[in-house]
Amino acid sequence: MASRTRLGIILITIIAMQLLFVTAIHAAGPVHVVQRGETLSGIAAQYNITYMALKEANSLRNASLIYVGQRLLIPSAEQAAVMAQVNQSTTTVTRAQPGDGRWIDISIATQTMLVYQGQTVIRTFTVSTGQPSMPTVRGRFQIYGKALSQTMAGPGYIQPDVPYVMYFSGAYAIHGSYWHNEFGRAISHGCVNLLPWDAAWLYNWAALGTPVIVH
Repeated sequence: MASRTRLGIILITIIAMQLLFVTAIHAAGPVHVVQRGETLSGIAAQYNITYMALKEANSLRNASLIYVGQRLLIPSAEQAAVMAQVNQSTTTVTRAQPGDGRWIDISIATQTMLVYQGQTVIRTFTVSTGQPSMPTVRGRFQIYGKALSQTMAGPGYIQPDVPYVMYFSGAYAIHGSYWHNEFGRAISHGCVNLLPWDAAWLYNWAALGTPVIVH
């Protein structure tokens, strides 16, 4: 009887872990692995999104050079619309107004970002902060610089076309990441990684001077 009880507990635990895993993958967004003979326009059609939305979500310079085994992030129609709005905007970068109540809270322990308006959380994002050997800086900061897209480089890496970059302390920035789908894990080179469409929304929302708290 005891052995059956233990077996039941083990099975329940396994099922719960599987559900958590599926939930985490869903939260990060679907991924398409490129197969032989596929084109970007064909893949976009499979998911009922536009060619440009798929190209922008993955920061592809030359969409004809996708390769077998490449992992592509797939945005929803709503997420694609957010990126398109930001990419097509001609609005100049604004500065936060005193007392507007906007601020960003980043938890390294939970790998989450809470976006506040006053004391109300208006958005929650899963992030990827710095790996143990290259930890994200902790403290109270402000967004001091923004770039719609730029190349980032450091010891052992060069990453072109990093989208929706928001600097908050020296070279530390919040930005979109199209090259991995491991949000919820601390694997970055020190920056705070977001899914491209989440970064696009934040880029549009956060003005220069917006407070950022990392803990």
